[in-house]
Amino acid sequence: DLAAARKDRFQEAITSKKPTEFKDTHNDRVIDHYIHPILNSKGDVIQLAFLGVDITEHTLAEGKLADSLFKYRIIADNTYSWEFWENAEGQTIYNSPSCERISGYSTFEFITNPKLMEQIIHPDDLPIYIGHRRNLRENHNQDNLEFRIYHKNGQLIWIEHTCHSVYDNDGFF
Repeated sequence: DLAAARKDRFQEAITSKKPTEFKDTHNDRVIDHYIHPILNSKGDVIQLAFLGVDITEHTLAEGKLADSLFKYRIIADNTYSWEFWENAEGQTIYNSPSCERISGYSTFEFITNPKLMEQIIHPDDLPIYIGHRRNLRENHNQDNLEFRIYHKNGQLIWIEHTCHSVYDNDGFF
């Protein structure tokens, strides 16, 4: 029973003398409740401050976001291509699972070693790759190139690479 559950939470705040919060639904609305005991100089609860916040829209938006993220992950994590994203500082923030199939290195290895990509590129192709990166940073356009990498097992592999800078509304990656 909802009324009994609320009463228990009020009693909990009185007994513990600590703020508490709980969530419930009422008439198809999601309500976040906050209860804050107010103490006198002796430490006794003399009053309870109570706030109920309707978070229905927020909860619905979270659900839509979670659904969207789930769909994105299905696509991104199951692509045959090696997808990776970097932030403005050049740190890898996402690497598709196919990176390991193609390079032999795990997503974890690329994220924890920011220089791994440059370390596995064939030395003759490294200047091309570095120029490509500079071009993207300076001109913010799409760029394509082919270069070779060394697979973790030592095999030399050709990579066809297409990338472009993507920005949010504030102009950041």
